[in-house]
Amino acid sequence: METTAVWSPGDAFYETHFAPQISWFTGAELPDLSHAHPEQRYWLKNFLLNQITHRVPRGVRELTFAQLRKSHAAFNAYAELRSALGEYGTHPRSVNKYMALLDRAEIWLTFTAQAFELSDALHKLAKQGREHTHASPQELTRLRSFYVASKHVPAMVAGAQFRFPDPTIFWFNAEGLKTRHRGLLLYGSFAHLLRQLAQEAESFASYIRAAQQ
Repeated sequence: METTAVWSPGDAFYETHFAPQISWFTGAELPDLSHAHPEQRYWLKNFLLNQITHRVPRGVRELTFAQLRKSHAAFNAYAELRSALGEYGTHPRSVNKYMALLDRAEIWLTFTAQAFELSDALHKLAKQGREHTHASPQELTRLRSFYVASKHVPAMVAGAQFRFPDPTIFWFNAEGLKTRHRGLLLYGSFAHLLRQLAQEAESFASYIRAAQQ
């Protein structure tokens, strides 16, 4: 009686065709930031309600609205990424779940980087610099670098910034989110950046309220 051999792909197959280091990645733990700031659930709602009785200058209004919306989205994306990273440990080497992790990581990168871009614009209007109390300038630079990379995959391919045989520019390891040419964004930096973002979102709301009084 003939038996059919069952092929089981090894580490090299996974790392060549899906992501470097996927063969031993077993998930990661991120801190819960659902209560990073007492007002974080209400930033946008409070801002909208304030406009009923107070006029916000043109430019400041649009930038603040966008910054608060992106900040909310960044926290929501972080919560989904945190949950998915924790769950992945129960299904290691699940390609579908790993690709979903990368999706969530890029969504978080996008909203967080865009929120900081809007913060920069508001700081410029107010002629105030950023006070780095949670995230360092280096962490912000690394975040922006990863965000730019996620937007410009065709240019990176054309510029030979993919190292063969890497199939993706990002992957996870025990320390954080890794890329071949732009270094490592540590898991600890994820929380530092969001705490910084929470502080800035609240400070912009306070600035608007102070300007209206």
